[in-house]
Amino acid sequence: MINEVLHEDNIRNLVKKFPMLDLLEDIKNINDVCDYSFVETECNGRKLNEIQVLFLGKTGYGKSTLLNKIIGENVFKTDDVECCTKQVQSSIFSLPIGGDFYFSLYDFPGIGESKSADKRYLDKYLKMVATSSVIIYLLRADQRDFSIDEEVIKLLSKTAKVKKKIIIALNCVDKIEPVNKKNFFNLSAQQKSNIDSKKKFISKKFDVSENYIVELSASDSFNIDQLVDKIGVSIIKTHWQLMSDNFKKEEALMRGELAEVFNNFNELQDDLFLLLNKIK
Repeated sequence: MINEVLHEDNIRNLVKKFPMLDLLEDIKNINDVCDYSFVETECNGRKLNEIQVLFLGKTGYGKSTLLNKIIGENVFKTDDVECCTKQVQSSIFSLPIGGDFYFSLYDFPGIGESKSADKRYLDKYLKMVATSSVIIYLLRADQRDFSIDEEVIKLLSKTAKVKKKIIIALNCVDKIEPVNKKNFFNLSAQQKSNIDSKKKFISKKFDVSENYIVELSASDSFNIDQLVDKIGVSIIKTHWQLMSDNFKKEEALMRGELAEVFNNFNELQDDLFLLLNKIK
């Protein structure tokens, strides 16, 4: 899918902030590539091979703010009311292998503006969720109506493979009652209790394990590291699965080659037996 790259950096700078992503620094040669879920994309005629993380959710729920906090620069335009992201945009991080191999964070247009816009955006979502490594879906901790989100997540997670990629980022926990009026945000015991109840509710409503729901406040930089840790763990799990699948393929290929060798050997034995009988 064609997208606009707003920001480009080296993966080592992101790993300094989020050590759980250090596995990406191990991708140093072409032989490592097959053990990761790279997908080929295009941007302004430039072909990229990417490990993709998608950020999805309703308009104004903090996708762009969260991405800016993760990368440490205000490159994604933000607005609490209007949708600023009208097309697919990304921040990409070059990997040690060099060439056109990247770890990429994608900001998608928000849903919930209108039915026509939602359909157009959802078509874009569906084209990428199958090949992406991780899907971050943002909700607001203080929201009450989840009907649109339910429809979207149900549509996105039609297959078990895609469903396993989804992590719910429960943003704006600073808005959970009782609201902290102090300048420095810190969760109170009552807020934590209310958030835990909210997570249980969301887990049941969306059929997602609580382990894949991360409470955070993008505006206050609260718990963002935990979300990125979850992204790292998801990439590691996918990496291990691909390694296992590739090993099984290699094993099957070797078994096939050995079977062919034995068949050829048996045929050679038969030929030798016939030849010996003729000599006698």
